[in-house]
Amino acid sequence: MFLRMPSLAWPALIAGAGALACTTATAQSGSAGLETSWRVGASSRWLVRGIPLSRDGTAVSFAGADLYAQGWSLGALYGRLETQAHESAGAVGLRAAKEWTLDGRWAVTAQLRHNSYPGAPSLQRWCYNEAGLSLADADRWVLSWSAETRRGPGCNQHQGPAVVSRSLELNASWPLASGWHLGGGAGWRLYGGGDGYLFGQAGAGWQQDHLALQLDRVMVDPAARPLYGVSTNNSWVASLVWSF
Repeated sequence: MFLRMPSLAWPALIAGAGALACTTATAQSGSAGLETSWRVGASSRWLVRGIPLSRDGTAVSFAGADLYAQGWSLGALYGRLETQAHESAGAVGLRAAKEWTLDGRWAVTAQLRHNSYPGAPSLQRWCYNEAGLSLADADRWVLSWSAETRRGPGCNQHQGPAVVSRSLELNASWPLASGWHLGGGAGWRLYGGGDGYLFGQAGAGWQQDHLALQLDRVMVDPAARPLYGVSTNNSWVASLVWSF
């Protein structure tokens, strides 16, 4: 959900790819008292677990904030995008999390998340409330699991099963010299009826002081096409974020 943040908030990558550095930031704030971070940015596409929700050829803008205190964190993000149905819509992401550190390096994080798109009837099925768990080596990789439901505050879609889908994701980052890094990841999304698909990304980024650039190749299993159509073709995604 945020630059190097929880899954639904990072618009440029597959959901989950940003959780790695979010875990790092939370661990660093740990016992230092109350800390905040802010960010604004733009992306060439808005994706959720590999599926593009924004229209091809349109840019997405977003702003977000996080609050950290002794292992607890709260986050919010708001974005603007044009959907594939030519709707001008907002994108809302909210998050609450608790982190436990192990040996000063490993971290386990439990999260509750909300994701919705006011003003976009075509994206109503992408309104989710989620519960998730992740295990991370704060410098290198994160393994995460989540369960999604359309029930609950903000979604009001009470038909169907309580758990709509489940996702398992593994993402990693390899630091290079001069602020550059390589990254990649893969995930599996499974629906209650047994349908599901694989997704992943590979790319590179650069970060210096408050500015970060990212370019990724996002790949989606052809099994997603019967669920979401031709919009699931593989694509390049570029993002620019300024944090403060």
